[in-house]
Amino acid sequence: MNIKKHIAACVLGTLLVLPTGITGALGDVLPENSTAAKTVQSDEKTQVSAYDTLTHQQKVWINALEWCESRGKKDAINPNDLDNTPSYYSFQFKPSTFKQYGEKYGVIKKDLSEEEIKVLLKDHFLQREIVSYMLGDRTINFRNQFPACVRSLGLPERIFTTNTTSATSSKEISLNQKATTSKKII
Repeated sequence: MNIKKHIAACVLGTLLVLPTGITGALGDVLPENSTAAKTVQSDEKTQVSAYDTLTHQQKVWINALEWCESRGKKDAINPNDLDNTPSYYSFQFKPSTFKQYGEKYGVIKKDLSEEEIKVLLKDHFLQREIVSYMLGDRTINFRNQFPACVRSLGLPERIFTTNTTSATSSKEISLNQKATTSKKII
């Protein structure tokens, strides 16, 4: 049985569901294997988002971060962030940071135009998915990425993907292991 994959794209506040086979500006924005691409369950496979693999505490921290950054307003814009450049929407990403991490985690395709990035940046699900992946990235310093909110909230419980040589603490959870045991439809 074929898996029907759909991509949720946010365009001017309207949620569109597009089959991944569509070509053009929006159909080519997210890779087919992206965890941000919505899928339906089949007998063969269920795709799980990174957010759905997090612990309850991690989800609470991400929601608190969103509240701290934007007061839960998906259209929040800070025209003069700490570095005197604008930050956008739920998690107050800068377009370049959103693009960098979206590409790194395979959530968005590489080499998108500025306009395509601006459209995707409005998508709350994609922003939350990127922050979820950041929890598992050892290179992320949350004090640098979200300085004011981390001072207020404290650091999150971290998860790390497998392929580490050192033993992990009880607070470090394998994202890959949790994703394979979860069977939640998104």
